[in-house]
Amino acid sequence: MAILSALHYRISSGKGQFIDVSPAEAFGRCINYGLTYYQDFKDTIPRVGNYDVGVFPYTYFKCKDGYAFLSGFSDINWKALTTILNRPDLREQFPTIFDRLNLDNMKVMYKEITKWTMNHTYDEIYDAVMSYNKNVGEGIVVPGRISAPMETMKAENWWVRMAFENGYDPYYKEITFANQAWKMTESPPRVKWICRPVGADNEYVYNLKLGLGQEQLAAMKEKAVI
Repeated sequence: MAILSALHYRISSGKGQFIDVSPAEAFGRCINYGLTYYQDFKDTIPRVGNYDVGVFPYTYFKCKDGYAFLSGFSDINWKALTTILNRPDLREQFPTIFDRLNLDNMKVMYKEITKWTMNHTYDEIYDAVMSYNKNVGEGIVVPGRISAPMETMKAENWWVRMAFENGYDPYYKEITFANQAWKMTESPPRVKWICRPVGADNEYVYNLKLGLGQEQLAAMKEKAVI
């Protein structure tokens, strides 16, 4: 956000901006909330499958034609979701965000929400959510389609953004691969190889650490030493 704000200001004013971000902030942003969870609960984040121990609902639900992601975890957004579901009883049963952080409660809510999603296709769920967001606006629910791998591969969006690329690998030859997430204008991500096989650097390591050359290694291989 700081970078985007600075860029917008530079475009409109012609003046650059200094952005001050502490290493602790940057590190905290990258590690999710594992440290803060331990600080509060004196425990590591438990294994909860597709649930999120910090918020609920923020997960995937089975629907008629696949899976749909739904997010509505703050109190006002939970109100929005339960209104869409026509389930005021759920809102009354789990009224606060803290009620919805209990794992046993998550299982109950998940089961009840799935009863609704299972009766609708993703498009129907999306239309219902967006209709509420646009016309009612008391809270926001975020929907998302869960695509199968091949559906994702065929989506033009990911190719334009270079999330997928076709390339050549020394071991796998011509291959389609998932690119790195970061995108830099002047220094785009470069892929040297996809997956090095076991032992790919053995000759280099033997030479660097033991001073053994190719002829010596070949002789040792013939004797089954290496």
